[in-house]
Amino acid sequence: IGDDGPAGPPPDVLRVLIAYANPATARFPFLAHADEEVLQLSEFLGREKHRVEFERLPNAGPVTLSRALRRFQPDVVHFVGHAARGAAGGELALQGGRQEELVGTAELAGWLLAAGVQCVYLSACDTAGGGRGFAESLVAAGVPSVIGMQSPVRDEVQHAFVAEFYRELLRGKTVAES
Repeated sequence: IGDDGPAGPPPDVLRVLIAYANPATARFPFLAHADEEVLQLSEFLGREKHRVEFERLPNAGPVTLSRALRRFQPDVVHFVGHAARGAAGGELALQGGRQEELVGTAELAGWLLAAGVQCVYLSACDTAGGGRGFAESLVAAGVPSVIGMQSPVRDEVQHAFVAEFYRELLRGKTVAES
């Protein structure tokens, strides 16, 4: 969506926060593929341990996500989960105990900018498109680069794209080039 700048070349070590939430509620049903997606991404990044530092944040909620961003200060945040379209760009469905907790773009953008995040990868449907989608709203708020999805993507396509995306970032490409 955006590539306004310093997302490339990568730092000596690329710091990636993999945050995932799977509230499994009536509104946001269980995502059967989420654990596999996180596992595959973790395995790929783990093979690059001399060039990548990553943390996983399972059951990401608003408090745990904002804390992880402040503490880890990642270059890239990779979110796996659900999103909802709505006013002001929509919301991400995080976890709050046994229910979802929604976080809007303005609040999330504040956390991302304060942590110095350069790129957000949203592996969640309805995070791009429609003019003022979630990804577009994050870019408008100042997040340098955001990748979102307009519709569901087959798992094997998603895995191939993610691997190539991170491979290219590690080769020094910008997000737009990746």
